[in-house]
Amino acid sequence: PTKLSCGHTVAVKVWNDTVANLTLMALGSSAPEIMLSVVELFGKKMYAGDLGPSTIVGSAAFNLLVIIAVCVVVIPDGEKRSIKQPSVFLITAAFSLFAYLWLVLILSLITPDVVTPVEGVLTFLFFPILVVLAFLADIGKLPGMRSNQEEDTKATLVRDELLEEGHEVTIGELKLLNQIADDESKSWAQRRAQATFGVKRGRNSQQVE
Repeated sequence: PTKLSCGHTVAVKVWNDTVANLTLMALGSSAPEIMLSVVELFGKKMYAGDLGPSTIVGSAAFNLLVIIAVCVVVIPDGEKRSIKQPSVFLITAAFSLFAYLWLVLILSLITPDVVTPVEGVLTFLFFPILVVLAFLADIGKLPGMRSNQEEDTKATLVRDELLEEGHEVTIGELKLLNQIADDESKSWAQRRAQATFGVKRGRNSQQVE
């Protein structure tokens, strides 16, 4: 955490959110079935058993179908949720579908019922490719994609400016800052001035009422 001159403490990110979700969180949630499959594989002298592969595929199917369904069902009536980073979502969704197609390809067509060392290495290499592409999409380095972090940083700068002046910034006001940061037709200085003026004017009108 970083303490501002006004006394407010601001959290500073160490990990990129996209990278952390695809690596740390994914490894933490998938570690049990991965270890189960590895132990079974070595116990059967590099032959797959009935438990390991079924556990991994079943867990992936559960996450893909049940978890997403629960996330949709629990949204309160009258509310909606939107995807903050559609570019990252599309990349991860495409890789998820590709993973299932790749398994069908190598286990049913190329080398039926056998996974060769080359296929294993290729499968493993797909993961860092996914992480790199998702990270590049997140920071806006892929063609036609804008940086989500840059927009958040601009809004955060205005928020910190207001905090230093003694203003409390609410979630609604932060959304206003993000909306103004999206306006590409204006310079960053103009957007910052408009955002600061808009928040202050909103507060003054509330006090008058």
